[in-house]
Amino acid sequence: MILSKFDCHFLKDELSRISYSLFCLVGSSLLKMLTEFDTTLPSIRQVQNLIKQTTPVELKLVTQDVLTGKVVWQDPQCICIADENSQQTTVWKQAIAYIKPKTS
Repeated sequence: MILSKFDCHFLKDELSRISYSLFCLVGSSLLKMLTEFDTTLPSIRQVQNLIKQTTPVELKLVTQDVLTGKVVWQDPQCICIADENSQQTTVWKQAIAYIKPKTS
């Protein structure tokens, strides 16, 4: 089958439109995954309980630094912890080694 010049331009335009639509669909799904808060995950629920109960926690970072205080909020990328002086520190979740309730 031999395509005319018109057919080739039409197919090129159609492929561009389909590629753009696919890019938009994948991009919006990726953005949704990055920004959506999945409360069915146990880790999300556990941190939400620490916030709700204002439980003092020990938060160890991958740098071996340890922060103590109460978790104030979390979003898909970060956790905010307030120390005994109410000084808030926002920590990227990827920097956290573990978080656990603080023992006296």
